[in-house]
Formats: sequence, structure tokens, C-alpha cells
Amino acid sequence: MLNKSISNSNFIFGFFLLFSALKVIVLTIAFSDFSLFTSDGDAAKYHLAAEGHIEMSSSIWGALLHQLYLLNFYNRDYISIFLMFLQSFIIPFLLIIASVNFRTIKKKSAILFAFLFSLYPTQILFSMDIYRDIFMLFIFMCVLILMRLSVNSLAKQIFIVLIFSIILFSFRKYLGFGLAAGWILGFIIYYSLIRRNYKIMFLILMILLFILFEKSPIIHLLSEYRSGFDIGASTMFFMHSILENSPLLGIFLSFFLQIGGLYIASFVYALFFIFETVPFLLSAYYIFKNKEYWDRYIAFLLGFFIAYSVVWIFASINMGTGVRLRIFSYTVIFIAAIRIHYLKKEKLTTAFLCKLQKNSYDNCNHRG
Repeated sequence: MLNKSISNSNFIFGFFLLFSALKVIVLTIAFSDFSLFTSDGDAAKYHLAAEGHIEMSSSIWGALLHQLYLLNFYNRDYISIFLMFLQSFIIPFLLIIASVNFRTIKKKSAILFAFLFSLYPTQILFSMDIYRDIFMLFIFMCVLILMRLSVNSLAKQIFIVLIFSIILFSFRKYLGFGLAAGWILGFIIYYSLIRRNYKIMFLILMILLFILFEKSPIIHLLSEYRSGFDIGASTMFFMHSILENSPLLGIFLSFFLQIGGLYIASFVYALFFIFETVPFLLSAYYIFKNKEYWDRYIAFLLGFFIAYSVVWIFASINMGTGVRLRIFSYTVIFIAAIRIHYLKKEKLTTAFLCKLQKNSYDNCNHRG
């Protein structure tokens, strides 16, 4: 029986190694003409900022690279290797710790989840040069771990949100805003959908918050940012006028196209849909199918997903930018789904042990 289990494990591990190898080959072919590593790309601009040739006010990443340059620690290739190491090994296991706890890393299923997350195509692509996305994801994962550990302490949560909203805002404004607004929205989700089943009240609050968002200065800043895109060259240039004239309709349409991955205009975006959006949709379905396992932390993750996603899908009309921005939207859904998986498994295991001990489930659950 043990040999059979080992044999099955080796087969599964071998299958995923083969799957990973084939995926890398397909991605290499697909992205051979992808305008990611160009002389006028973000990484090239960060390289110029690192060497002091230009200044980039949109993100602190260029300034951090410049500080490394001044200290003689800057090397574009070495930093790229460091980011690839974060993406391949550190971040996938931080995903598990952010979902449940450190001990869970030892489980085979957790290793499998971590391995699959390391195959996220957009992450792989943006770990190949000095882009800020992977380092931001590393910081974000650390924030989520701190939020999970502080879920029952309001004072600690406020401190974490205040400090890291500012830090993440300095890297990407959407992310800092998403953390702060998502934390507030998480309370609304927890008290209206988890503690109480006030779906109508939640819907009314969401409508009121959207009206407030639509009338706030934030939406004008996002419109100005969107206007900065080369409208004719943007992959979803038709969304610009829709978002301007009908923000609510535009956000819903942009949500389905960018978050839902329904903008499939080429083979590259078809790959994105298969390897990124399909796992996201399955995870989202699993979360809403198992609503009874939602807790404060999952409410926060869902709050962040809504707040952050609404902001960036309103500002972005370029799918190439969208696949980068949605990394954080997808990640919190993956974390919530993994957390529910282990909470559900723990509950079923507890119920089974109670039956073995000839105790009622209620009594056992009360003890646990």
C-alpha cells in the first residue's frame, strides 16, 4: 500500500514536471514576438532610472534601484535572478502561509498548490527582468500573512493597513488604495454576509459606495490616467468612451473582459485564459459554493478583490496592462479558495474522529 502511494506520488510529480516543461516551451514560442522586452519597455526605463539617467515619479521602484546603484549593489541580471527566485520558490510558499499557516507547507496538497501557483504565466514573464510586479507581490504576500495573524486584533490591523497602504501606494497607487479600501469593505462583507445574512443590505451598501466612488475625485484621477494611454494603440480602445459616458456599464464590461478573461484576441490571450483565468474562475466558484466556511480573513480578501479590481479595471483599457494588474486580484481569490479547502477538510476530519469516538458532532465541535 505504501509502495503504491509512493508510486502514485511519483507519477503525479512526473506529470506536473512534464506539464511544466511543455508549458514553458509553448510560452517561449508564443511570446517570441511579444513586445515585453523592448528598448522602450518598463524594465528599460527602470534600468535608466537605476543608473540615474531619468527619474520615475510613478513608482518608488526606480528610486530603490538607484539606491542600489549608488551603493554598487545594482546589477540588472542579478536582480532579475533574484526576482525569478522569489517568483519560483518564495512567493508560492508564502501563498500557503497566507492561506492557512506555516505548518501546512509540509502537506503534499500544499506543495502541489504552491507548485501550480509558480506556473502562473504572467508572473513568470515579469520575473525575467527588473519589473516591479514580483517584488510588489512579495510585499503583498507578507502583508496578507500579517493580516491573517492579526485577524482578531483591530489595533494591529489598523497599524498594518496604515503602514503598508502607504508602502504599496508608493509602488503602485491602485494597490495601496485597494488595501485600505478593501479592509473597510471586508468589515461590510463580514457583518452583512457572514455574521448576518443581509444580502439586500449588502447590495444597497455596494450601490451607495459605487455612487460615492463615481462622485469622488478618485474617478477623475483614474480618467486622467486612462487618457494617458495611446487610445489608438490600446488593445481595448473601444472601452474608453464607454467608461467615460457610462462608468457602471463600463466597469461591468471591463470586468468580464479583463478579470473574466473574455478578451481573447490572439493565441497569447488564449493561453492567459487557459492557465490564469480558468483556475481563477474555478476558485471563485469554489469560494461561493462553500460560503459557510467564510471568516473574517476571507471577508478581507474578498473586500480587497472588489476594491482593488474596480479601481484598476476602470483605469485600464489595455489587456497587456490588465494581465499584470490582475495578478493581485487573482491571488487573493486563490488564497481564499485554498483556505476554504483546508477549513473544510479540517471540519470533515473532526466530524469523522468524533464518530469514531462515539461522540455527537455537536459535542465534539463544541470541544474543538
